[in-house]
Amino acid sequence: MQKSLKHKGYQGTVEVDFKKGVLFGKVLFINSLITYAGATPAELQRSFTQEVDDYISDCAALGVEPEKPFSGTFQIRCSPSLHKELTAQAFNAGISFNKYVVSVLSAKKEIA
Repeated sequence: MQKSLKHKGYQGTVEVDFKKGVLFGKVLFINSLITYAGATPAELQRSFTQEVDDYISDCAALGVEPEKPFSGTFQIRCSPSLHKELTAQAFNAGISFNKYVVSVLSAKKEIA
């Protein structure tokens, strides 16, 4: 079962309202609220795609950049000792701290 919808870099939820007999969802990981609904999975997919396309078009018409779900940067908190150890490992590898952390995370990821 597909748990989310994807279109042009945006991801949305797939939810069911059993009382109303409708599928619905919202676009994830952006501040703007973009919702969609459909009676069937195919209708939900079409509605999601249309809402994302409309959002991008509306932003263009207003002369603003559409929000991107991810910027490629994030901040994490860790213990000072872990920070120190990672920094030492990066130094010993002869690469930047950022590049080292990216390599460690990339080695651990399991993305289909």
